[in-house]
Amino acid sequence: MAKAPANLSNPVLHKSWSSAKATAKKAAAALDKKNKDKDKTQQKTYSALAKSDFKKDLGPNLDKWVKQYPDYPKMEKLLRGEIEPAIKSYSAAIQKSVLDPTIAKPLKKALTDILASQNNRDDQAKELIGSDLELGFEESMRKIPPPIVVFSHPDMLRVV
Repeated sequence: MAKAPANLSNPVLHKSWSSAKATAKKAAAALDKKNKDKDKTQQKTYSALAKSDFKKDLGPNLDKWVKQYPDYPKMEKLLRGEIEPAIKSYSAAIQKSVLDPTIAKPLKKALTDILASQNNRDDQAKELIGSDLELGFEESMRKIPPPIVVFSHPDMLRVV
């Protein structure tokens, strides 16, 4: 299987999402410390959100998408069936949560950036796969061509 071009895999979106989660966790701790909240409300809220609502494998699926190259149908199925629904459910969970806006806003921004980048990469992958002559030639060699019918006439034996 061919390796995906660098423009499809850099920057790594899984790392972007992990970085956004780590930043949100630090921001929750800093906000609790600033507000002198001994109950650590924001940290608890973020931890509960991360454990219960961030269940879908967004990061691993982002990595898996790149590894599917050049099988575009699998890439498309993974994007539309796993990645986009995960991003939508994560965004809805963040919206419903009672996280402070200083914590929720970077998470939402990271998700919208990841979705935009992933859709851009999907368009690039579709174009690259469609324009790859070697790949097209290899696929055409795997397919068995249909038989050629030279003369098509009705069966006269039944009439006689």
